[in-house]
Amino acid sequence: MAPLIGEDGDDHSAEGHRVFLDSMLQRDYGKSLYDCLFILGDNCAFNRRLATIAHLPLIGCASRWLNIAVQAYLQFYKDELDTIQNLMRKLRTLNHAAKLRHAMMDRYFCLAGFIEADDEELCELMASPRSVKRLLSLPSDLKRIESVSKSLQCETTTILDVRLWFDGLIEVDPSFAEYLAPRARIVHSPDFESGCTKVLEGEGAKLTRAESAALEPFAIEHSESESDSESGSFVAQLQRKCRRAQKPQEYGLLSLISPTSNMVERFFSLARVTFGHERHSLSPYTLEMVLFLRVNKKYWDVRTVEQCT
Repeated sequence: MAPLIGEDGDDHSAEGHRVFLDSMLQRDYGKSLYDCLFILGDNCAFNRRLATIAHLPLIGCASRWLNIAVQAYLQFYKDELDTIQNLMRKLRTLNHAAKLRHAMMDRYFCLAGFIEADDEELCELMASPRSVKRLLSLPSDLKRIESVSKSLQCETTTILDVRLWFDGLIEVDPSFAEYLAPRARIVHSPDFESGCTKVLEGEGAKLTRAESAALEPFAIEHSESESDSESGSFVAQLQRKCRRAQKPQEYGLLSLISPTSNMVERFFSLARVTFGHERHSLSPYTLEMVLFLRVNKKYWDVRTVEQCT
């Protein structure tokens, strides 16, 4: 799916991208934008506008949400972290700085064993006891955040997994709720995402009316043959109809929806590296084919190439 290159009058607005996506899908795949079920990407204003005018739910990138939440979280420790950073810069010129090669926070808590009590210049840069007390819980919190961040890179991660991890971070520190809560302001389509979470958790019967409407394109219809509907007594037919009405609606494909756009971002990074090394000799078609083969390298090997030549 390569964008048009150098077209006169290119419109890079959300409406322009909507028109391009619709025409590209019809031209290359025989589909239309109405066949799309959702949009996955960063929750920036552009993507939010595109999803709105396309009448599609937008699944915000969970990795992006986490980064924003962490930045806001670290603002509570800004003064203390600035103090530590200034101290680290000073230690770059000292011999005992070589002994402090762990993460900045871990290095800081080791400083007391390396800084001499009569070193007035360094003592002035040390954080106060009150600041040290505030920072004691920060390393463990950062390890939890790092664990979630790494898990988000897995291709098998589902929307339910993300909700479980984000709720865990909110329990650790309620300030994360501003960006990681199910209905945070940053979420474009909260009914769709909360509905996916309930269905994947096996609680489809608890869907609200708005959540059911958001998931309607994913609903699985079980058609009953005419012979089955007419078989049995009238009472048996009514009982079957009642059981079908009481059975929770089933939804398909929800477990396959990626909660992050990390895969696409890695692809763009690969494209940039590939085009950077070979830009003088690759045509757009060749570049697209090379990237296609690299992304799908698990499906072919040398023997496959030999069979094609």
